[in-house]
Amino acid sequence: MSYLSPTRSELIPKTQRSFVAGMTKGVFELQDPTLIHLARQLALVEWLANSEQHIEESGQQPVKQLAPWQHAAATNFILKSLHRRIGTDEIAEKAGLSSNYFSRAFKATFGCTPQEHVRRCRLYQARLLLLGTSKALVDISAECGFADQAHFSRVFRRDAGYTPHKWRQLYKPLPRM
Repeated sequence: MSYLSPTRSELIPKTQRSFVAGMTKGVFELQDPTLIHLARQLALVEWLANSEQHIEESGQQPVKQLAPWQHAAATNFILKSLHRRIGTDEIAEKAGLSSNYFSRAFKATFGCTPQEHVRRCRLYQARLLLLGTSKALVDISAECGFADQAHFSRVFRRDAGYTPHKWRQLYKPLPRM
């Protein structure tokens, strides 16, 4: 019988079975920091192997998420710039990435495109202003970076199901007596 080098998919379950068998027979104690570290490494290796296998089967390159500092830089820039037009190129520059790579990494991190995220942030700020102030809709639309009041109303209605005026009437808290 010749010895064949095991593949990762064969080696990982075998190693895990050996480790678990040793644990159940009392050979290892989980309080040992070395064994805890080994168990974590095994879990990480299994996760990586499954990820690689999935990527190999799909034929796609893995898309990495934004690093925490890139996430923070992009989010801060978006929130500070809601009042004006924001391009994906500008956000990507703040994160130190090319526009195309940034768009893919942003979508992997946030679950939506950068422009969709900007739109959601604008709508969130608009809701806060609708409930917290008595500003006119035209002022709110300008402050949140919409082209004009009609654009604001159209986007808001598509998202909330009501026009901004109707939404404000429905959800504005009653004055205290």
